[in-house]
Amino acid sequence: NNQGAADANGDWRIPGALMGGDAEPANKDTTLNDALLWGRYRITPRTSLHGKLGTQAGGTSSHHNGINVENAYIRHQFTDKHAITGSIGKLEANFSPSAASHASTSTFAEAPLVEDTLWGRSIHDKGVRLSAKPNKQTEMGIEAWQGDFFPATQDKSARDLYLKFTPEPRGDWQVQAGAWAMRADAQQRGDARYNGGHVHSGSLLAQPKDVRFSGRTDLSGVWLNVNTPKLGKLQPNLQYEIVQSKADGVLTEASPARTANYQNNYVGYTLTPQLSQGRGTVSYRHEELVLDNHLSGAAAQVLAQDANLISSKNPKRQTLQFKWQATPQWAWRVSYTRDHTLDKADSRVGVGLVWQDTLYRR
Repeated sequence: NNQGAADANGDWRIPGALMGGDAEPANKDTTLNDALLWGRYRITPRTSLHGKLGTQAGGTSSHHNGINVENAYIRHQFTDKHAITGSIGKLEANFSPSAASHASTSTFAEAPLVEDTLWGRSIHDKGVRLSAKPNKQTEMGIEAWQGDFFPATQDKSARDLYLKFTPEPRGDWQVQAGAWAMRADAQQRGDARYNGGHVHSGSLLAQPKDVRFSGRTDLSGVWLNVNTPKLGKLQPNLQYEIVQSKADGVLTEASPARTANYQNNYVGYTLTPQLSQGRGTVSYRHEELVLDNHLSGAAAQVLAQDANLISSKNPKRQTLQFKWQATPQWAWRVSYTRDHTLDKADSRVGVGLVWQDTLYRR
């Protein structure tokens, strides 16, 4: 990247949004976005072990320091009739295509704004998943989590329900769609990216205030992926996702001691049309967040300032990208991003190289 996404302090704190988890800004210069090694071992026809090791760029949380275990779980199919399947261990969330996206396996190198802002990028946590396929077109599932990810906290919990639908193709039309809902509980949740040991590169830069949230967050979303009939040799594709997040609780600051009642209502959407021909794909992504915060109490105004909840515009971001699949294993990506997530709009150009391959199979 010729530019990064952080501000002059090195922070990426979107005005009007409580953030956390592993929502890291795009870095300037050359960086390794991520590296993943995935494997599966089938124990029986119905039982398999799954594992994934990974490392990702940046990151002030423990999830992004060195090489980490992204997944480690056992999966078992209980019945054939309705394909009832259970998984237990450290899992990736399955409720949305963007719930656990990675730069090397996604269309764009940068994670969607809804993912970064509303659940702190990819969800990897200890949990249990139970899913069923009543027919070939429908999958429904429930996931219960320890809560070691934003917007929950580890001493609380999170759980979600999801429904996916893939109807039979009609002519050249192919559709995938899904809907989901999540509830996450938090106790004294702070922005671990910029407090609790984070140090900026410049010692004179001001540290963000340590404002913490306790309460409940309810999220829900709908996503859609459509392939339309070809336009000559061009294959059009359209992806859309909209997510709503509502939080209800209290904000606190320890020094000096301050408390305010807090509610928010965030809505984010992502629209991605694409055109592909042969090895080339042109993609455009438009993203926007609508952020609504309400604080009450004697310390409401001060905490709104300290928590970075005062904003005058909706954050937006637009990205135009060309991808060239040089070989089945190697691909180039060139992108231009117009970023309006912070108070000052900025632009950046990125050039990326992606390698994916199967190392061993039997």
